[in-house]
Amino acid sequence: MPDKRYNVVFRGEVLDSFTVEQVKKNVAQRFKRDTAAVERLFSGGAFALARALPAEDADRLSRTLQNLGALVYIEEVPEPVREDPLAATTQPLPADARPAAADASPTTVMPAADE
Repeated sequence: MPDKRYNVVFRGEVLDSFTVEQVKKNVAQRFKRDTAAVERLFSGGAFALARALPAEDADRLSRTLQNLGALVYIEEVPEPVREDPLAATTQPLPADARPAAADASPTTVMPAADE
């Protein structure tokens, strides 16, 4: 079974002891981003700042961002559903989907060349 993975998500929220402007400045300086890039993070949407991280890395990034004043969420990445590729071929066909009887006459699709 593969290890669980996590996304670190930011929704533009800041911790109580910080102002939005302080957090914007802190994030821009720490991650060496321009003002426009940081402004987009505060536009009201949810942004996955990192995707599919191991738990330890997600925790580390979360602590870093919280130290900068950003309120972030760690969300578990759901495991993909894997279907049995043979499942469809091992199920019986519905009665109305069965092939015609072997003694049924074939249907002509193209006329013979001499017609």
